[in-house]
Amino acid sequence: MKKIGLFLIVLLFQSVNAQEKKWTLDDCIQYAVEHNPQRAKQEAQNKVYKQDQRQAIGGFLPSLNVSTNAYVNFGRGIDPVTNTYISTNTFYNNYNINSSMNLFDGMSQIYREKMARVNRFMGADQLQDTKDQLALQTMEIYFNVLYYKGTVNIAQDKLNESEANSKKTQRMEELGLKSVPDLAEIKATEAQDRLALTQQKNLLDAEIIKLKTKMNFPVTDDFSIADYEKTYSLHSRRIVFIPYIFPYSCLSPEY
Repeated sequence: MKKIGLFLIVLLFQSVNAQEKKWTLDDCIQYAVEHNPQRAKQEAQNKVYKQDQRQAIGGFLPSLNVSTNAYVNFGRGIDPVTNTYISTNTFYNNYNINSSMNLFDGMSQIYREKMARVNRFMGADQLQDTKDQLALQTMEIYFNVLYYKGTVNIAQDKLNESEANSKKTQRMEELGLKSVPDLAEIKATEAQDRLALTQQKNLLDAEIIKLKTKMNFPVTDDFSIADYEKTYSLHSRRIVFIPYIFPYSCLSPEY
């Protein structure tokens, strides 16, 4: 029972941490790269290029073929000594081995290997370009989300100020210090600020959906990004983002 209770506590703790996770820019970029279908497609294509190159290199080597056959015959035959019918079983087999090598084919095999090598390097470049483009697009949307989070906070502060002014003006109108048109003007300003807050929240939600789509993140799951201060502290000393995230050069693919 103690083990089960401890297991449930660990699951609950992990669930709470997952819900409270604040996604940084690095987290979003790494998740987007890992779960992007274009990256997976390009990696599969690169494996095909690698196999094509191996096959082209193998074309320079001699071919070797080995085969064997076995035969069994059974039935009745005439004994040459006694001139009577007897039951006979016959077994025999043969082995074959041959080798061939193409001495000259107009250098087509050489060009085939060069083309396969070029395709492999091109695939590595395309994979790196896919990662870079995905990182840049994710970063752009991420900062858009940060921007609209700021505009929502500004709109909320402005609405709070308008609500406070509205209550103050309404009380002054009750005391005869303000007129009804003054109160109506303040109410209209409050309604405009409330509408502006709603619009900014809608823009924020739209950018969050774009970010989830770019990351291939489940749209229905909870998602919250880190504040600007944390993102700025992580990247304030970085001049270039992409080499930090993908330090391996695509010019030297693994063989």
